[in-house]
Amino acid sequence: MKLMRRTAATQAAGDAVFTARCHHGYPAAWQCERTETVPLLFLSTGPSPVQLPDGWSTTAVAQLGGRTAALCPEHSPRPATVDRSGYIEAPHRHAPDGRPTVFLAGGIQSCEDWQSQARTVLADVPGLVVLNPRRADFPLGNPDAEAEQVAWESEHLRIADLILFWFPRSVSHQPIALFELGLATQRWSRLVVGADPAYLRRNNIVEQLSHLQPHTVVHSTLPSTLQAARSMLESLRPAS
Repeated sequence: MKLMRRTAATQAAGDAVFTARCHHGYPAAWQCERTETVPLLFLSTGPSPVQLPDGWSTTAVAQLGGRTAALCPEHSPRPATVDRSGYIEAPHRHAPDGRPTVFLAGGIQSCEDWQSQARTVLADVPGLVVLNPRRADFPLGNPDAEAEQVAWESEHLRIADLILFWFPRSVSHQPIALFELGLATQRWSRLVVGADPAYLRRNNIVEQLSHLQPHTVVHSTLPSTLQAARSMLESLRPAS
């Protein structure tokens, strides 16, 4: 848990209100990532173990300015599901275990389910774990679903060995995927990128990458993009 900043405080009973951000796996497994104002109880002024009040979470202890604090029961974190199979679909989480991973970035909204084809084509790559942000059934009526999705994608982009971007023919510009591509070019070098010739922003992607990552080829078909991903994944395998 990261305590971001103090927003208000009261002296009574040592309570204070802070903005806290809970994030999957850093350092504990969290149900979602959100910023909210939560009550905290200062437990001690030093690192010595202290007795938590009944119902308070022992897994939600954090340090702030040399003082130990813990979340109250109402805001205690809940562990998210960790999936250890070879295919991980949001919102299930993958715990890194040494197996190679590929994140299927790119178009999701208003386009074909190209991720299913990618999963099939990459299924025989030894030990590969496919990380798919596209849910079979996204809960549109859940107000927390978007925050959960953003947190999942942020976490799994960071842990992926390879990020595969495919921008299919679509009436949407896929703005989130474009944002993630720009971020990826600045943070990670193992990228495979493809864009259908009919994709609305293909020329822009080609021009941007020619400056940001001149060595990155923008493929024109999904099969060629997947083949490039297979080749890069093979290069990541340790020599026998």
